[in-house]
Amino acid sequence: MRKIFKAILTSILCFGLLFSAFACENGSGFNGNSTTGNSQESPSTESDGDSTGGELNEEYVSIGAFYTLEEAYENDWLSQSDLLNIAFYYQGSENEDFQPTPKDPEALSKEQILEIKKTYLCDVLKISDGDVEKINLYKYYGTYNGMIAVGVTDTYYLYDIIVNPEYEIGGVVFYNFCSSDIRLWWAKDVLAGEDNVEYKKGNFYSFEEAYNQGRITREDIMHVCYYAFGKVYEGEKGIAEKDLREIEFQPTVELGSLSENVLADIKQNYYEENKSEFYDGNGNKLGGVENLQIDFFGKYGAAYVVSVNCDLWEYNCSVWVESIDGIAWIEGGAAFLVFQHAE
Repeated sequence: MRKIFKAILTSILCFGLLFSAFACENGSGFNGNSTTGNSQESPSTESDGDSTGGELNEEYVSIGAFYTLEEAYENDWLSQSDLLNIAFYYQGSENEDFQPTPKDPEALSKEQILEIKKTYLCDVLKISDGDVEKINLYKYYGTYNGMIAVGVTDTYYLYDIIVNPEYEIGGVVFYNFCSSDIRLWWAKDVLAGEDNVEYKKGNFYSFEEAYNQGRITREDIMHVCYYAFGKVYEGEKGIAEKDLREIEFQPTVELGSLSENVLADIKQNYYEENKSEFYDGNGNKLGGVENLQIDFFGKYGAAYVVSVNCDLWEYNCSVWVESIDGIAWIEGGAAFLVFQHAE
């Protein structure tokens, strides 16, 4: 009788232990990594990662932003060559002659991976105090102009995946493409502008573009040459300097000076248009608007004629003769640019 009682008691205890193990394994109490269903799992208030039990998850702040391939390409942050490289690392290439540019860097640092996971938690999932261990960065496709191309997902949700057999971006075809497979991550200070300074949007035009579009006239070019070189010449593009023909010219428009606000607008717009040049291949910032020097050669109607120098860059020291509508000048270093505020 005593043996029978012991057997019954042992069976009851074993059953209880088995039930407890089963409950923990399947996430009862939602303190595990269950992804059953499409609803978001309640984030754990205790860290499931490296921290000790009982410690609250850290409140994360995102320092970056995600963009799609289309957004990056349409904003000229990615070239077609960049897309071909990403496609190669995503699916390989049908062209046996195609040689991809090696990834630079070859692999992401732990710090970069952590920041990307933080952005995913904060901006994609909207869980700033979530668990980075539940974010899976499963693929790295390379870094392009400071933009890091990655595949990243999470275990908070189950997702309905939509796969396109063929998907074209910028003339490059991606096969069996899922848009969430490739995200472009950039540090926010690359995107937001220098210190989030407020400025008036504008556009830059080359000297020739501005002339062809009627933004400046032949007489305006003569004024620019006078204020830049003290003389005005006639001649054809590419001729020798000795063959330039000086002509008499008396300016009718005063040079004046740039206001502080317009100067700031020109610098900020130039920085925004060339922002990728202010970062190295690893996304590290090299400089900003403080490295820009603006030389001013007059305002003609709504057009400001300037040249922009950056002390971060090296310039070509060679010189040659440029010409528009018969007015010639010696080009070298930073070229003339025309800036106009957006209408």
